[in-house]
Amino acid sequence: MLRIMILFLLVLFVAACQPRPEIVIPTVAVLPSVTPTTIPTKPPKPTWTPSLTPLPTQTPTTTASSTLTPTDLPSTPALLLTPKPFQMPIPTTTSGPTIMPAWGTRSNPVPIGQSFRFPGYGSLTVVSSAWIAGQTGLANVQLSFTCERPADQKCNVLDLMLDAVGGSGLTYQQAFESGVPSPEFWDFMSADVFGGGTKTGYAGFLILEQESTLAMRVSIYLQSSADVFFSIVR
Repeated sequence: MLRIMILFLLVLFVAACQPRPEIVIPTVAVLPSVTPTTIPTKPPKPTWTPSLTPLPTQTPTTTASSTLTPTDLPSTPALLLTPKPFQMPIPTTTSGPTIMPAWGTRSNPVPIGQSFRFPGYGSLTVVSSAWIAGQTGLANVQLSFTCERPADQKCNVLDLMLDAVGGSGLTYQQAFESGVPSPEFWDFMSADVFGGGTKTGYAGFLILEQESTLAMRVSIYLQSSADVFFSIVR
């Protein structure tokens, strides 16, 4: 044991006598600090929100042309406070022209002495009549027809189909006998009338029943126009 301790001390002595090696502490080079640069970003596009700016309102100003003085006001204040009653205007009715019903119907025949115009043909008039209400036998009437076609064109009175209608509704055909005065209106020998000309003659109807009214009915041959009635009551 002693030997071991001596040996240990010897080793320590030898170690203490030997020079110690220099310990080199490595130096660390400090790199320069790099400040990070920020990459510029594109600025955001400005957003434009349209706004309606109200126009300035103009308040009309009324400039009084004259200033009222207390002396200009009426002396009685009640006149200013009492409104005048409003009166509704009364409409005035003006009587228009009396519209007469059209001639030529059975209920309103063309009167004796009045002419009726057939468009594109001519005008016909019952000039006179010898028939009275309740009479039987021949009812003779004088007729006058004027052709209204151009001068180089003619009308034929035989195209005027004639008969008589009584108040009872019975019809009476045209009579061709000696009791009808001359000249006859329906003369086959002189039936043509040129434009502007006038033919006058007599027509007779044989009335077999007593009638209170009697009218001559006229229609134009081969035409679809309505029948026209002429009064032949004297």
